[in-house]
Amino acid sequence: MDHALHSALLGAAAGAAGTTALNALTYVDMAARGRPASSTPETTVERLSEVAHVPIPDDEQTRENRVSGVGPLTGQLAGVGVGALLGLARAAGWRPAIGVSTAVAYGAVTAAVLERLDPR
Repeated sequence: MDHALHSALLGAAAGAAGTTALNALTYVDMAARGRPASSTPETTVERLSEVAHVPIPDDEQTRENRVSGVGPLTGQLAGVGVGALLGLARAAGWRPAIGVSTAVAYGAVTAAVLERLDPR
């Protein structure tokens, strides 16, 4: 297998694992503190729909259900996508310390989500 593809796949797997761990911790926190789910995933989908000029079809209830279903996928895609990009960066020779790559991954995912919510 091509080295870059292999690195991208490993990065995507790491991104998926990190996203899964974050989701699990979020659900534990929600259960422990009795707090509601975040509305950020749904807000992200609504904003992406506006920016891309792609309406979310159907009646109000079905549309809300679609947004609720697609919302969490945006986090998964961001985690897997950033992981794949970091894997490609490693294949190109970028080898920072674990703390640096973690900070870059966190910053990239956060920036991607915030950019979709409030583009400037």
